[in-house]
Amino acid sequence: MPQRYTIRQGDHAAAVAARFGFRSFQTIWQDGLNADLRATRTNTNVLLPGDVLVIPDKELRVEARPTGARHEFVAVSSRLRLRVRLLDLVGEPLRNQPCTLTVAGTDAPLTTDGEGVLTQEIQPSTSSAMLQVGEAQYPLRIGDLDPVDTASGATARLANLGYLPDFADAELDPQELVAAVEEFQLDHGLTLDGLLAGATLAKLEEVHGS
Repeated sequence: MPQRYTIRQGDHAAAVAARFGFRSFQTIWQDGLNADLRATRTNTNVLLPGDVLVIPDKELRVEARPTGARHEFVAVSSRLRLRVRLLDLVGEPLRNQPCTLTVAGTDAPLTTDGEGVLTQEIQPSTSSAMLQVGEAQYPLRIGDLDPVDTASGATARLANLGYLPDFADAELDPQELVAAVEEFQLDHGLTLDGLLAGATLAKLEEVHGS
């Protein structure tokens, strides 16, 4: 019988699928019982705590093959890639920047591409990592980003882009947030109103990359 799973902070579709023993998150995500959630959340990696994901029953697949012969079967599974874009203080990509990504105690030396982007395949269960760029270290919380149309999601994206350098949920001054939004709007040719809505949210999601 299908189960209803309530999304918690840090959850994303691939992590939940792995937790319930599914090799591909698409088996869950594309199930008809999740049509409403798909209509609300277009990015499987950006879910909101409280969202409900229905876990369908597993189906036993039977393949008929003759005995006395060797047969090859291919199991389809989802790959999860961590993607990070590095920008300098004026918003320009850090191109060809060597760095080190540490996941589960294993260091992976990486170099950003011409857009300042680095990618690394990770396990669906990975919840955190550490990125070292030069002498600076940046903790990464994988799956922790809320949708852009929530206050927490929008402010986190502004912080990631450098508009709220001293960002902390419990200490955010409303005037500081307005100033950060206006600075973002000014940089991207948007109406200067300090509001996180409409075209500003769309541009914020575009610039941030998710």
